[in-house]
Amino acid sequence: ARCYPDGIRSLAQGWIKALGACSIKIPFLLLAGIVAWVTCAVGGLKWVKGEISASLERVRARLEAFMDGSGRERDLDDAIAALSEVRGVLTALQLSGPARLAEEMQSLSEALADRKVAGVDEAAEALMLALIQLPDYLDKLQAGYADSPVALLPSINDLRASRGAAPRSEAELLV
Repeated sequence: ARCYPDGIRSLAQGWIKALGACSIKIPFLLLAGIVAWVTCAVGGLKWVKGEISASLERVRARLEAFMDGSGRERDLDDAIAALSEVRGVLTALQLSGPARLAEEMQSLSEALADRKVAGVDEAAEALMLALIQLPDYLDKLQAGYADSPVALLPSINDLRASRGAAPRSEAELLV
């Protein structure tokens, strides 16, 4: 199972190759964390945006396969893992709004996988809308707009409502 987006994985593997002669063993998780931190420090989102978008596209494809019945139970597990990766990278980049949205997307996907969602079609629709909104929001951030988690609050609350959770307030989102 993959634990990191392909971009972070590729960058970390490049570093591992460059350090090939080094006798120090660096755990992949630590190296991925270092790569994410450096990525944030030297340019942030532009370095990983393409990989985040690719991960979100995989989530969309897995969700569609699960919903049309052609997929397997494992499809949602793959989507959950990809959303966890995306959330981790966004958290490392200190993008709290998108990270919260990805967290709620992951929570709803987990509830779907565990069959704890009453309105499966409505939940899938909320996830699909969030899968459209998140890359658009990241594009705005990349263009220089400030991260404003409140702009994502309606989507976050739609995802929460789909799994029967109480809505978040603006104050809770900003904490």
